Amino acid sequence: MKVIVAGSADGASFTFQNNCKYTVWPGLLPNGGWPLLAEGGFELEAGESRTVDAPVGWSGRFWGRTGCAFTSTAISTVACETGDCGGKMQCGGSGAAPPATLAEFTLAGPQSGNKDFYDVSLVDGYNIPIAIVPGSSNSSSSSNAFSQQYTSSAASTERYVCTIAGCVADLNLNCPSDLQVLADATNNSIHIAGSTVVGCKSACEAFQSAQYCCTGAYANPNTCQASSYSELFKQACPGAYSYAYDDHTSTFTCTGSEYSIVFCPSSLSQKDGVGNLTDEPGSSGITSSCQQSFLLLRIFIVLALLLLL
Repeated sequence: MKVIVAGSADGASFTFQNNCKYTVWPGLLPNGGWPLLAEGGFELEAGESRTVDAPVGWSGRFWGRTGCAFTSTAISTVACETGDCGGKMQCGGSGAAPPATLAEFTLAGPQSGNKDFYDVSLVDGYNIPIAIVPGSSNSSSSSNAFSQQYTSSAASTERYVCTIAGCVADLNLNCPSDLQVLADATNNSIHIAGSTVVGCKSACEAFQSAQYCCTGAYANPNTCQASSYSELFKQACPGAYSYAYDDHTSTFTCTGSEYSIVFCPSSLSQKDGVGNLTDEPGSSGITSSCQQSFLLLRIFIVLALLLLL
């Protein structure tokens, strides 16, 4: 399914692909002055994809909403467990309620040096895994395993040119208790059976502190530094923004016209013949270093308790 926007032929095509085992409702929000795409949102069932065209120079963000239950009367109420945009299927210019994993773009144009800029951001928190995959015609490196981009011996600048940007790890599994967003027990549309943590807030959202939000006296890269919370995010997702001034390891560029926005990209080393990402049989995704650290900590605590008995 393709949604055509006037003047989009010379811009870019975004293919939203849902690899999750549950329904995701993509939200689309333009930056000021740019047109609204696909009326701001739509539904993607598990395994579905949809392509949306954007005009030259378009700038904005995308995200996935989960656990949604829309009604005809839901005008200003909350309809989704995460990423809600005023209770509406079509966000119509409303942004995501945090926490939400964001895919951000500024397409080639005079204001961007004729390059596309893109990133995945956890500055507003995390709800589901997302990857941005440039079209295969842009660069052969886009087919490289995502997990190898940040451990290879390639020059650092090459890692951020026409390569995959994203956050693959499930941060909800090890989200600190003071950042957790819990599932609504009364919502029958919870997307993962037995799941209780459906989102992980940013420290800014959780504590409303200038230090974490990079505001006031902290509104510059010299005073606003990575926190212990943003470092947890960065360890799990090294190619995603973890706080406001995390530019040097989080901004990607390309000169192409096709991008895939993939929800739940459990394996980024496998691609089918049309450039879509596919799961490796039996793969459960990339195990992050922070997940391993939490596991070792739990083992240590159990052993310590056994010694006390």
